[in-house]
Amino acid sequence: MLVYFCQRSFHKYGITVRQLVGSPITASAIAYHSRCNTRFGSVLCTTSALNKPKSYRPVIYTLPRHINLASVCYSKSHPGIFTPSKKGVEVPFVIKPDLNLGSLFGSEYPELERSLEARGKTIHLQGMIDMWKDLKALDAEKSEIESARQENKKKAKELARNKTPVDSEEVIVHRQEGKNLRENLKLVNGQIDSLRDTLYPAALSLPNLLHPDVPIGSEDKVIEEIPVPSDSGEGQFALRAWKESISTNHGEVHPGTCYLEGEIPLVEQRLLDRAEEFLLQRGFDQMSCPDMIKPYMLEALGQEYKEQDEVYHIQENDMCLTGLAPLNFYAYYMMSVIEAKDLPERCFSIGQSYNAQNESQEFTGLHQHFQGSQVQLCSLFQSSSQEEAAQFDSLMSLLKDFYGGLGVPYRIVDTASQNLIPAVHRRRGIELWLSSSQSFEEVASVTSCCDYVSRRLMIRYPRNPFQSASESRDRKYAYTIYGTALNCNVLLESLLEVTKFSEGITPVNYM
Repeated sequence: MLVYFCQRSFHKYGITVRQLVGSPITASAIAYHSRCNTRFGSVLCTTSALNKPKSYRPVIYTLPRHINLASVCYSKSHPGIFTPSKKGVEVPFVIKPDLNLGSLFGSEYPELERSLEARGKTIHLQGMIDMWKDLKALDAEKSEIESARQENKKKAKELARNKTPVDSEEVIVHRQEGKNLRENLKLVNGQIDSLRDTLYPAALSLPNLLHPDVPIGSEDKVIEEIPVPSDSGEGQFALRAWKESISTNHGEVHPGTCYLEGEIPLVEQRLLDRAEEFLLQRGFDQMSCPDMIKPYMLEALGQEYKEQDEVYHIQENDMCLTGLAPLNFYAYYMMSVIEAKDLPERCFSIGQSYNAQNESQEFTGLHQHFQGSQVQLCSLFQSSSQEEAAQFDSLMSLLKDFYGGLGVPYRIVDTASQNLIPAVHRRRGIELWLSSSQSFEEVASVTSCCDYVSRRLMIRYPRNPFQSASESRDRKYAYTIYGTALNCNVLLESLLEVTKFSEGITPVNYM
C-alpha cells in the first residue's frame, strides 16, 4: 500500500487530493505520520490502484494533532537531515535537502570563501567541489544509460512485433545489450549513492553567505545608542529594594534558579501581555509551541547536535529540551508548501526558554538566568534580497517602537561574523543597560537566514503567484527571519532598576 502526505494548504482549504507528497511505507506506519500537528490536524491518502487513475478513490484519515512528522524522520540509527542511501530503507519518510551546491561552488563561490574566512572556519572546499563535479558527471552518465535503455526497450517491442525468433542472433545480442545496460546503471547508481553519502553530510556544515553589513571579526558593532541616564546609581538601589521578592537557595530545586514573589510575577505577566497585544495589533498570528524537538533539527541551522551546548539533551528519548526556540517554528513548517498569497506569513509564540550555557550552581541575576519567559517570532516571505531587506528593517522598526515606548536606555548592535551560527545571514540585537551589572544585556534580536533553513527542511511556495500550492509544480524556497521579541528576564530586571520607588510608583502601576 502507498501512503501519501497532503500538503498543509490542503488541510487549510479543505482540498482533498491534487498535489501529493510522500513515499511508500507500511500500513503500520500510518499511526506515526502527521502533518500540521498544531493547526489543521493531518490527512493521509491511501490507494492500491495508483496505476489506474480512473478508478482512483482516495481514502481519507484524520490523525491526532499531537503526533509529529519528526517522529518518523529520526531514529537512533539515522540522526540527521540527510538520509544515507543504505538507511533509506529503514525510515518511512526521507528528507532530501536542496543545498544549492551548483551556485555555491559556482557564481557564489567567492562569497562562500569570504563567509568562511570571516567566521574563522576552515573547510576543505576543493575536496567538496571535486566530489560535486564527479557527481554531476555520474548524473550525466546515468542519463545517457537511461536513454539507451529506453531505446533498447523500443527495439525489444519492435522485435516482438516482427515475431523475430528468440534464438536468433539479433535477439540474443539485443538481450545482452539490455543486461549490460542494467549492470552499468546499477554500478553508476552505486557510485552516485557513495558520493552523495560522503558529500552531503559535509556540505550540510557549510555556512550561510554573509550580508555586507555584518562586522568582520569577533567584536559586535554598535549602530545606535540611547545614552545611559545619569542617575544609574538609583537603579542599583531600586533593585536591591526588590531582592527580597527574588527567592533563592531552595534545596529542592536547581541551585542556580529562583522564585519570583510579590508583585514581580505580576510585572512579568504584564510584560508578556503587552508584547502579545503589540504583536497581534500588527498582524502576527499567535502559536503555542512544544518544548522539545528532535536533535537532527539542529542541523537545519548548520550545527552538529552532539556539539550543541545551548540545549539540554534528553538521552532516554533522543530529544532536545529547547523550550521556546526558533526551531519550534521551523519544525512546524517543515516539508510544507505555503500559499503565495499568504506571504509574508508572520507568527509569534510565548513560553519558557532554556539555555544550558547559562546554567550555574548559584543565582547570579535574572539577566543570566538559564530559564525564563520569552516571546519569539518568525517570518516567512518570498525569496529576494529586496524583500529580505524590507522584512528585516520592518521587524527592527517594530521592536524599536516597542522598547522606545518603555522609556528604558538601550542600544542596537550588529552581531560580528565570528559570533554568528552557520545558518545566519545577518543578526541585529537590542540591548538594555543594567546598572546592577554595569553592562548592556540583549533583550531582543532579529536574525535573517535567507533560504538556508528552508532548503534543508523543504519549506516552499509556488513560483507562479497565480497558482495555488496544490496546483504548482515549480516552487521556490521561502526566506525566513526569526527573532526574540522579548527576553522577559532582562526587561524585568531593567524595569525594576528604573522604577521610582521614592515617588510611590511600583513596577505594576509603572507598566
